[in-house]
Amino acid sequence: MLIRWVVVATTINAHIYQLSGKELRLVDSLEHPEGLKKAHDLSADRSGRYGGSHAGSGSSFDPPHNPKEIEMDKFASRIAQCLEKARVSNQYQALTLIMPAHFWGLLNKHLSKPLLLLVDKIIQKNILHLTKNSLEKYLISLH
Repeated sequence: MLIRWVVVATTINAHIYQLSGKELRLVDSLEHPEGLKKAHDLSADRSGRYGGSHAGSGSSFDPPHNPKEIEMDKFASRIAQCLEKARVSNQYQALTLIMPAHFWGLLNKHLSKPLLLLVDKIIQKNILHLTKNSLEKYLISLH
């Protein structure tokens, strides 16, 4: 029997389920509370300054990356590592990914080619708010 995992994720949490027939079982849950923080709360301090020795001269510069985007990417990497470890130990043979489009783009960068071969459905929407019962019905309708 084919073992299918379903990943339902956002930037703050991910739930990994195993779908067997009409039964949905939670395999793992990953939390990322940093995803709730505002960008300025993630930065260590205010933008740096450079230039001139006179008061008012010079200008500030921002770091090259948005701190919130960096946090989202870290979480995407963590999810990918979890999925890769499970793939190597043959815990699933098919994978369905459900997450907002932007987060899918971040996760995709971290997935190995062998893992991507197991992905048979990518649904770019946020359904994390669904109850387990509603989620079960939704996933069964897809497969």
